[in-house]
Amino acid sequence: MAAFPAVALLAATAGAGSEPRAPPARGADVEASASVHDAGGWRPRWLDFEDAEVTAGTAFEGCTAAVRAARASPEPREPAVERVAFPAVRAASPLPGGLRAPVFAFFVLLSRPFADETVVRLLHAAQAPRHLWLLHADLKADAGMVERLRTAVEAHANVHLMATRHRVQWGGFSMVDALLDGIATALYGVRGPGWRGFDYLINLSDTDLLLRTEPELSAFFAPFAAARRSFVGVKTKASDSFRWEMHAELRKLTFLQCGGHGFAVLNATAADLFPNHRRCCYGRSGPIIYGRVPFALARLPADAAVLHGSQWVALHADAAAALLTHPAASRIVRGFRHTFLSDEAVVQTALMAAPELRERLINHNLRHIDWPHGYGNPELYWRDAGETHDGGPLMLTAEHAAQLFVSEAIAARKADPTVDGGRLFALWDAWMAHKKALPAADQRASSYAHSPRRTLRAAAAAAAA
Repeated sequence: MAAFPAVALLAATAGAGSEPRAPPARGADVEASASVHDAGGWRPRWLDFEDAEVTAGTAFEGCTAAVRAARASPEPREPAVERVAFPAVRAASPLPGGLRAPVFAFFVLLSRPFADETVVRLLHAAQAPRHLWLLHADLKADAGMVERLRTAVEAHANVHLMATRHRVQWGGFSMVDALLDGIATALYGVRGPGWRGFDYLINLSDTDLLLRTEPELSAFFAPFAAARRSFVGVKTKASDSFRWEMHAELRKLTFLQCGGHGFAVLNATAADLFPNHRRCCYGRSGPIIYGRVPFALARLPADAAVLHGSQWVALHADAAAALLTHPAASRIVRGFRHTFLSDEAVVQTALMAAPELRERLINHNLRHIDWPHGYGNPELYWRDAGETHDGGPLMLTAEHAAQLFVSEAIAARKADPTVDGGRLFALWDAWMAHKKALPAADQRASSYAHSPRRTLRAAAAAAAA
């Protein structure tokens, strides 16, 4: 089958979905590594990027604790399954054409001071009683924000704040750990008269703006849910050689996350990571220190065909369950634990590893994300944007509103109300209020003029021609 030019369908057929297996055991709290004691007081000798010995500091303490924990208990943690009481809800009416309205599990990563404002807008756009919302408040999030968040969602019985919280590190496997906890909870932890399982798990963050109302989302996803298809952006070496080679080089090294305070690179030096120009950090990694240890940590299978792409996905329940239970997929997930930027590769590599999973993927992340590479030297943009945006996409402002409001995406990122004084958010509020005022049938109909469905149809027509 020829690849579609705009959206490459990784296969045309939809296979029969597999039933989820028994849930994995509940994982330990993520900060448990700090309480692991090593009887001998053993610690590696740490060096910084200039090969100077490191003997104190947050990174030193965090990396020492992480190495001791890895030495004492090399087996990775299992995803946490939290118990969620789901309320009784009225069943959704069938959609036009007799299709069943899908159920969404929205998993949202929250760390920024304005995250509670983002959640309010996400709920405003896509809330319906049958959907599940799982909110992960980062351990490093401002306590005031978390309290405002609790107040903002307390009236919504289908919104759950995750009790298992991670100190998420940019580039670290903690981003994947949080997602796996959300998947495990949505699959195995929800109980109640109104819950019959989810069709799609959609991950979001506190810098996302939804561009679709709930009726639009339901109308778009319903036919794909019937075919058990997932939306995952996948890049190959041929389609993105620069990032493919970057990931390949990074995978040669063993990265250990240091409690959210940087990374330890084991049994290597800064010259191995930065052969041309040594630096303290890689993007927003935080400080990286280096040490020799007398043991090895789990690695990816030697025969793994590693791919990468966007971490933002819309996973059918079958694909979500496979990340935890499918022998080939879950083995690959475990192998990514000590790699850098694993969130950009783990889902793609795991789901593409098994034919029965690969054939149901659609190569599209359904997001509007604009990168600075198309506007000159990205290094200059990141320098001016500041440390918190280093290595990331363009920050969206009111100047992008007209483009966003006719986008084919379901969500846009990154949006930060502090960047342009909240002008983009004010425009979004007015635009979304107008859309929400329309009858649900009109919302569903209007979405087809500028939706991912249009992209898929155009791509299919081009391929057939």
